[in-house]
Amino acid sequence: MPTKLHIALLHRCNACFILRLKAHILIIERSRKLSLLRKLQCSFFFDRAELHDKFLTHFSHLEEVIEQLVGLAGSV
Repeated sequence: MPTKLHIALLHRCNACFILRLKAHILIIERSRKLSLLRKLQCSFFFDRAELHDKFLTHFSHLEEVIEQLVGLAGSV
């Protein structure tokens, strides 16, 4: 038959175990949130880089068209 001391120690061990388990769960959740944040940041960076490349492509095409129009206007 367990004594009051045994029961108190058992409760204390269970409480410590539960606290450690909660701490591990918080660490895992924080890690997942950071991982998601990093993925979003990388996604934003690549989207931004892709948009920048598209802008430069369209801008250079616009420059070529303007040069052609200036050339046509000069020959008239």
